[in-house]
Amino acid sequence: MIKYFAALLSTGFILISFNGSLYAQNKKLEEYNTHGKRYFMKLKYSRLNDILLKATKQQETEKNTVARLKAKNDSLIKAGGVYDTVSVDVTQRLGAWNNRIDSVNKIIQGYQKDLKRYGTYRRKHVQLENSITNLGESISANAPVHASVFKGIDVQLDTSNLSGEKAKLAGILNSASTQQEKEAAIIGAIDNRKDSILKEGKVDSSVSGKIDVRLNNYKQKMDSIAGEITGLQEKLNSPKELSKDFTLIKTKILIIDSVVNKNAIAREYVFQMIDEGLTKSTPHPFSLAAFFGPGGFKIPGSKYDLAKTYFSPVIDSLIKFSNNYASVMRTASIIVNGYADAANISKGSPLYRTLSKYLNTENPTKQELNTALSALRAEEISKLLTKILKERFPDFMLIDRIVFEAIETGQGEKFPDPLIKNYKDNDERRRIVVIFWNVLPAE
Repeated sequence: MIKYFAALLSTGFILISFNGSLYAQNKKLEEYNTHGKRYFMKLKYSRLNDILLKATKQQETEKNTVARLKAKNDSLIKAGGVYDTVSVDVTQRLGAWNNRIDSVNKIIQGYQKDLKRYGTYRRKHVQLENSITNLGESISANAPVHASVFKGIDVQLDTSNLSGEKAKLAGILNSASTQQEKEAAIIGAIDNRKDSILKEGKVDSSVSGKIDVRLNNYKQKMDSIAGEITGLQEKLNSPKELSKDFTLIKTKILIIDSVVNKNAIAREYVFQMIDEGLTKSTPHPFSLAAFFGPGGFKIPGSKYDLAKTYFSPVIDSLIKFSNNYASVMRTASIIVNGYADAANISKGSPLYRTLSKYLNTENPTKQELNTALSALRAEEISKLLTKILKERFPDFMLIDRIVFEAIETGQGEKFPDPLIKNYKDNDERRRIVVIFWNVLPAE
C-alpha cells in the first residue's frame, strides 16, 4: 500500500513537473511574441517618423520658395516694374500655395501628435501607417510638379519685369493669357459635367445642345483672341516691330485688355449661370392619370384649376432662377416630353381618326399612333405652362431681357424611366410628361 501511494505520488510529481515545463515554455513564447511585436512597431514608428520628417522638410522648402517669390513680387510692385494684373495674379496664386502648404502642415502635425501618444499609436497604428505612407508618397510625387509651378511664377515675374510702357503692355498680354487659361478650364469643367449629367438622363438633350452652342461660341472667340495675343507678344518682343508700329500694337493690346481682362468677371458670372443651371435643369416627371385617362390628351375644364396648381411649381423654380441672373440677356426654355403606353387604339374610333389626321397618314402603325398621342399630351401641357408663365410675367425681373421658348416632343411608347423593368402595355405610369426648364445666356 505504501509502495502504491509512493508510485502515485511519484507519477503526480512527474505530471506536475511536465505541466510546469509547458507553462514556462508558453510563457517564454508569449514574451518572445510581445517583444517581437514591440520591435516591429518600433521599426514602423521610426519609419513613419522619417516619412513625416521628410514631408516637413519638403513643406519648408516650398514655404521658403513662396516667401522668396512674394518678396520678389513685392519689390517689383514698389519699383513699378510689373503690371498690376500680373502682380495680383501672382499674389493670389502665392496666397493659395501658402494656404495649401499650411493645410498640409496641419495634417503632418496631427500625425506627429498621434505618434507621440503611444496609446493612440498602438490603437491606430495600421490606419496611421496607411495614411502617413500615402501622404509621404503624394508629397514626394508632387514635389517636381510644384517646383515646376514655382519656376513658372518666377519666369512670369521675370518676363513682366520690363521697363516703362513695354512692361505694362507685356503685363496686359500675360494677364490675358492667364485669364484665358482660367476660362478654358472653367469651360472644360462645365462641358465634362454636362456630358456626365446627360448620360445619367438628368438633363434634356435639347438643353445639352444649347449649352454646347454657347460653350463652342466662347471657345471660338477665345481661340481667335489667343492667336491675336500670340502675334502681339511676338511684335512686342521685336524691337524693330515695336518701334515701327508701337501705337497700333498698344491700341490692339488695350482692346484685348478691355475684352479679356476687364470683362472677365461678367463672363465668369455667365459661366456660373450655365453651371448652376445644369444642377437645376433636372427632370420633373408628372403623372397624367389625374387628368388624362387611357387615350386622353385634353385637360377637362373641370380639372383646369387643379392642373394649374399641379404644374405651377415648375414655373416658380424657373422664375426664381431667372431673377438670380436678371442682369444677363437670357433665354428661358420649357421642354415638355410626352409619353404614352403601348395599348392598341381601335381602328375607326374617334381617337384613331384624330391621331390619323394629326399624322396626315391613312394607315398609321400602333407606334405612330401612340407617338402622336404622346405629342398631343406634351402640347397640351406646354400650352398650360405657357399660360401660367404669361400670368406670372409680373414676377420676372427685367423681363425685357428674356426670350421665352417652349419645346414639346412626343416620345411615344418609350419607357419614361429605363430603370423600371415591369412596365405593362396598358400602364398609367407610362402616361406621363417629363418637364425640363432651363435659363441660359442669350446666344
